[in-house]
Amino acid sequence: MTQQIQNVDECETGLAACAHSCRNTPGSFSCICNPGYELGSDGRKCYRELPFT
Repeated sequence: MTQQIQNVDECETGLAACAHSCRNTPGSFSCICNPGYELGSDGRKCYRELPFT
């Protein structure tokens, strides 16, 4: 008997809870922010980039 491992698409199911966009990867996911935003330390929320003054 062989066991099959099924990859869950966290982006499709909504488990990733990314603020902007989500990229499914084998066994995981990564959140992506729109231009002008940077990913927060939680790996999910996006924050507007502040200009250097």
